[in-house]
Amino acid sequence: MLDSYPSLSPESQLAPEIPGLNKERKPDLYLIGDRKKSRDLALLLNGLDVNQVWIPDVRDIRARLSPTAISVIFVEPMVGLIRGIKMVKKSGLLKNIPIHVVTSNSCPDKLARTYYRLGASSVVSYPEEKFLVQDIVQELHQNKADRASKMQPEGRFRRAMWARLKAVVDHARRFRLKCRDGVVYLAGQASSRRQKEKIEEVLRDAPGVERIVHGDFRVSAMSDQELLLTQKIDDLLLATEGVAEQSVAYEVYDGEVVITGHVSSKRAMKQLEKAIKRLEGVHRVRNLISISRQQAITDQNLAKTIESRLRRFCHQSSIGVKVMKNIAVLNGSVDDSGKRRLAENVAKQYGQIQAVVNRLDISQAQGS
Repeated sequence: MLDSYPSLSPESQLAPEIPGLNKERKPDLYLIGDRKKSRDLALLLNGLDVNQVWIPDVRDIRARLSPTAISVIFVEPMVGLIRGIKMVKKSGLLKNIPIHVVTSNSCPDKLARTYYRLGASSVVSYPEEKFLVQDIVQELHQNKADRASKMQPEGRFRRAMWARLKAVVDHARRFRLKCRDGVVYLAGQASSRRQKEKIEEVLRDAPGVERIVHGDFRVSAMSDQELLLTQKIDDLLLATEGVAEQSVAYEVYDGEVVITGHVSSKRAMKQLEKAIKRLEGVHRVRNLISISRQQAITDQNLAKTIESRLRRFCHQSSIGVKVMKNIAVLNGSVDDSGKRRLAENVAKQYGQIQAVVNRLDISQAQGS
């Protein structure tokens, strides 16, 4: 809840409740001023690779600022804003750092000119221009994020790609991955076009991936009957209670269906198996599903928490969230591209979430 904050002691003013703070890393961005609006901005910026620090009082600026900082944002309402800008500009190491002022309402032209004269790079209003605030900081840090991804060792980058692949494919050994300079070379055989598209989507959304090159990456040939059977199984996965579509994988070959993954209960496992056996064209079902009730409960609770937070920040009730193996999938529709980006950033703030697959559509009424 943003309306209730734990008290901060004078000895620890780094505000651990502000998302994005890594105490083992030197800070990149300073939010100075009002606590509630600083936290709102921190949530907006949390999708960036930015270590954010909140400073409640301008008197602490000199003691807190680090020479590694690349941006400072003053957030109104606050006492001593003009004094704070002067203190940053007078500090030797940070005199050329970009300074942004976020006002709580429309700023009078005379006051805005004063901020610019003192050295502010921009003056914007919040929340009316909250996406402009995000764009300003994102532009400042884009080059930093690009450099970090390219400096990432290739072995570590490849392991990250393998982790994403294993999250959506049970038989990852059927695929081959090569990574170099942000390019992912993918080879192997997907069991269906749906699985192929899912693999491409998850890998494309990974940080540092510039493009995907398909080598010998193909979809296994299926008869018309097998294609129809896969569509029916997809519908069953959506309709069966206790079964998450992302947590169950299957393969169809010559009338035999192999299902793997995990479900929340034994009842759901038996129900799914019986439903598949009743389908026309199925001769045999190999049930390799495991029961992972605790994991399912954890995923469901996390999905509900993210949905609740999205309703609060995006004011949208049409966003659905599914969580499986630390990957969040956003489905539904939003009013504009700004809310689509905001929803993804809100989901990324949770430490358990390693990746977000954004499938949100923009409403036709707003998009036309």
